[in-house]
Amino acid sequence: MIMVWWHWLLIGFLLLGLELLFPSFPMIWFGLGALLTGMIPALFHGNPVWIQVVAWIIISLCFTHLWRNYLRPKKEQKLQLRNIVRR
Repeated sequence: MIMVWWHWLLIGFLLLGLELLFPSFPMIWFGLGALLTGMIPALFHGNPVWIQVVAWIIISLCFTHLWRNYLRPKKEQKLQLRNIVRR
C-alpha cells in the first residue's frame, strides 16, 4: 500500500469536516495531525506507510495533549468567569 501526500490531506480534511458533525469528540486534532503528516511524504519520499501512521498518531496525540493541558480553559478559570458575570 502506498500513501502519497494528498491521501493524508484528504483524510485530514475529512476529519475536520466530521468535527463539524460531531463536535463533542476532538477530531480536529486528528485532522490537523493528518494534514501535518501529509507533509512527511511530500518532503521525504519513500517512507513506508507504517512510519506515516506512527507519525500521525504521535502528532495527533501531541495536539490533543496540548489542547487538554494548555489551550482548554481550566475549570477554576471557568468558575471565576461565571462568578464575575453573575455580579
